[in-house]
Amino acid sequence: MGLFLKILTAFISSVMLAVIINIIFPPPKNPSVGSVVGDPSSLVFTFSLPVFLVIGVPTSLLIEWIVKKMRLTKLIFLYKIVMYIIAGGLIGGIVILIFPLGLYTSRYLLYLTVGSSLLYYLVLSVVLIFRKYTKKTERTILK
Repeated sequence: MGLFLKILTAFISSVMLAVIINIIFPPPKNPSVGSVVGDPSSLVFTFSLPVFLVIGVPTSLLIEWIVKKMRLTKLIFLYKIVMYIIAGGLIGGIVILIFPLGLYTSRYLLYLTVGSSLLYYLVLSVVLIFRKYTKKTERTILK
């Protein structure tokens, strides 16, 4: 699987995460003058894209390498989901250890990292399915 597809997936995932955060936490209708964050989606996109690129892409490559070494034939989708959940939890746990946060914030950070890793995997799966579909249609057109 190409590095370009993983980078494309990181970009799409960060856009989707920003939209999801914007739906869950809509921006205020009348932001105060001293408001630091007027639109949460722009802040999420600004920080999530580098995180997806720097942490998500190498983690995804590592998971693909582990799955290839395990030589799995059945339930590969399920194994990958579990690995992405574990990776998201580990990354969230490392961030919490480095930056001690309150219990309330730490819990939501873990939810965010696990959810983001699952979102990355689902977007990657859709991109790969789309790639296979376009290759099939391209072959039939060229025949």
